[in-house]
Amino acid sequence: MLRNERVFRWALETIGFKVMPLSGAVMRDRRGSPANGNHLVLSIELDEPYLADVGLGDGPIEPLPIREGTYVQEWRSLRLERLPEGWWRFHNSKNAFAPTFDFQLQPADWGVLRQQCDRLQTSAESRFVQNAVCIRHLPNSTVALIGRVLKTVEEHGATTRLLHSSQEYSATLAAVFGLRIQEATGLWQRICDRHEALFGGAD
Repeated sequence: MLRNERVFRWALETIGFKVMPLSGAVMRDRRGSPANGNHLVLSIELDEPYLADVGLGDGPIEPLPIREGTYVQEWRSLRLERLPEGWWRFHNSKNAFAPTFDFQLQPADWGVLRQQCDRLQTSAESRFVQNAVCIRHLPNSTVALIGRVLKTVEEHGATTRLLHSSQEYSATLAAVFGLRIQEATGLWQRICDRHEALFGGAD
């Protein structure tokens, strides 16, 4: 779960940028302190510190200056809020998969980050273990395939479509996300079982 940010950090430092990894906390506003360290964030020192994030899925597509304000990126409106005790909160765009994450401007706690990374990849309670998730930015939308549900978020709202077969699932992975994975069809029954556990038999 840390790989994207670590590779991005290496690339930035290789070309000369000063980068400080930060411990992030996705949805700390709802989950409290157990969320601490479930996300790695990067601060880049330019004329002022900038927030750079490539691991949130449907997060910012450009760096954000770390100061309070609203920032428009293409059709999406994002916001940074200063909180008490040195915390900052990133507010994602409307209908985003992950609506917020918090961070502090101090070096990352790698022990906590590794512990959270392992939990997110292996725990039966992790939504990344429970659900198959793909997210992609497109020029005028963001698309997310979460289990059987294909969600498209655009400037004027969001739409969803339910997939109905393993063949449709594999075709959607290939056409929308550029993923051609032979094993994908073998996941279909587990995906359907998870959908039924969450939503019953409703389509």
